[in-house]
Amino acid sequence: MGLYMLECIRLSLMSHSHTFISVPFLLIFASGYLYVGVCSLWSQVQTWRILRPAAADNPRPTSRRARRTRLRSCTSGRKYIHDA
Repeated sequence: MGLYMLECIRLSLMSHSHTFISVPFLLIFASGYLYVGVCSLWSQVQTWRILRPAAADNPRPTSRRARRTRLRSCTSGRKYIHDA
């Protein structure tokens, strides 16, 4: 959305009509949208950096179904551990 606003600014400046009054407002909108977008991407990168070493420690993640099957085999026929 921020890039779209920057394109609107460019079009406003390139046109030969009197649309220069909108440029300051478009700059405010563009900076806000770009700020939120960059902060969201930065947050995702930081989360990925935190979770990546944890994924390397456990190379074979188990699915929920596999864990449930393992629980059933460990409880000698009972469905869940808390039913014991």
